[in-house]
Order: sequence, then structure tokens, then C-alpha cells
Amino acid sequence: MGAADFGEDERPVHRVYVSEFFIGRFPITHDEYARFVRATSYPPPAIRGLPLVASGGREALFKELAAPYVWADEPPPGHGGHPVVLVRYDDALAYCRWLSGAIDRQVRLPTEAEWEKAARGGSDGLRYPWENDIDASRCNFLTDPSAKNDRGTRPTGTYPPNAYGLYDVSGNVWEWVSDWYDPDYYSAGEIQDPRGPRSGH
Repeated sequence: MGAADFGEDERPVHRVYVSEFFIGRFPITHDEYARFVRATSYPPPAIRGLPLVASGGREALFKELAAPYVWADEPPPGHGGHPVVLVRYDDALAYCRWLSGAIDRQVRLPTEAEWEKAARGGSDGLRYPWENDIDASRCNFLTDPSAKNDRGTRPTGTYPPNAYGLYDVSGNVWEWVSDWYDPDYYSAGEIQDPRGPRSGH
């Protein structure tokens, strides 16, 4: 886990072992999340509480970029097959509880270790599942910050899967994991099935 050439909170690079687990092949789409909202009358995605990424004077920019993804009663037109966004941690947990009942199988958010294992697709020591350089033919990412208003998410499955058959594990959207965040956790975490710090952000 981790990366030697990224932030301090991703160091040190260390080896962990995770037990067998299942993970979805695709991120949850607006259409899939809409089934949950319709079945439970849960509030649809909206700008309710601003995330930390919107702090530091970026609140107006965050709201502007998020506006096309706010639901009225249904997902934004043309975005049904795109990964759902504007979902808070509590929303993701509620979705997992609902889906567990809907399919009669326990569903939960992955741990950070599980997510990284899945995202790496069996590669060891590479920055991305395919190599060390970002590749616009393999994932959706912003190459030019001035084009931010014209960019956005892409439909799930637009890009090739990694070696585990998982789609969109690099780029497109940020994904929730079950762990708390602690910038020093990598230097003191467990080696077998790490579950993250007991508290944090």
C-alpha cells in the first residue's frame, strides 16, 4: 500500500495482507442509486454538507461544478450510466444497508486496503494498474484545469478494466472506503486485514 512519490500520508510504502473479499466490478451509477432512492424515499444526491475539498475558499467553485449533478426527482438527464456523485459517507452506508436487504447478501464499503488491492489489479509497485504514467485512453482525468467546467464524469465502463476485471478504479470519481482518515496511519497500521484508525476524519 502507499506510494513513495506522493503525499506524506501515503508513506511509508508497506505490504499488507487482506482476506478474500468481493467488490463490485463497476462504480454505482445514478440509475442504480435511483432504485434505492425510489424504494426508500431516501434524499437524492444534493449539496447538503460541503466536503473538506470545498474548504479554503473553494465553496463557490465546488457548488458551480456540482450543480449539473444535483437531482430534482430523478438523476440528471443523460447521466444514468455515470457514477453517482454528491453522495456523503452516511448516504453510502445507507445504500449498502438497502442493497444488503435487496439482494439478501451482506454489502459494505471496502476498507482502504481492500480498495487499493482491487484497484491495483494485481500490479505491485506501479502508480497505476497499467504503468507509472497516467493515460487518457485508460481513465477519465482532468488534463487542463481551465477545462474543468466542460469536463465531468464519463459513463461507467468507458475505459478498459484492470487485470481483475474492475472498471474505473483510476480516475472518474473519488470512492468511499470504510476507514477513518489519519495522516500517520501508514506508519502504524496492521499488516493483516487493516481496518484503518479507530478515529479520525
